[in-house]
Amino acid sequence: HLFFEGDALGFHANFTYTRGDDLKNDVPIGRIPPVFSEVSMRYSAMYGKVYIEPYMNIVGRQDQYAPGVSGDPRFTPGDAPGYVLFGLRTGWTPNRNFRLSLNIQNIGNRSYHPMGSGTFGTGTNVAFTAELKW
Repeated sequence: HLFFEGDALGFHANFTYTRGDDLKNDVPIGRIPPVFSEVSMRYSAMYGKVYIEPYMNIVGRQDQYAPGVSGDPRFTPGDAPGYVLFGLRTGWTPNRNFRLSLNIQNIGNRSYHPMGSGTFGTGTNVAFTAELKW
């Protein structure tokens, strides 16, 4: 995880890589996720009360499959390309007890297939949240 946060501008990045091998049989272990990364840049204003944060999720091509997945429709060896999804988070925190936020995922409405899922991923998704603490 990399991050930098200044007074008004912040940068965040993470990277995940997992590898699993069955050393006895010299084959990959099943259900190992592909490479994943999220990169974002947050701009804050009004002493941090308002922010906007564009982000990008990067998922690598899946190229390791356990022998037992042949015939499972959720896993199609050679047919699991990587993809990039763009999103935008924004929010307003007028005081310490109240916060409004909005998250728009997959802004480009890209068609993608998450590894190990029997369905395609969601299209553009919008989530609005209001939080009240007392």
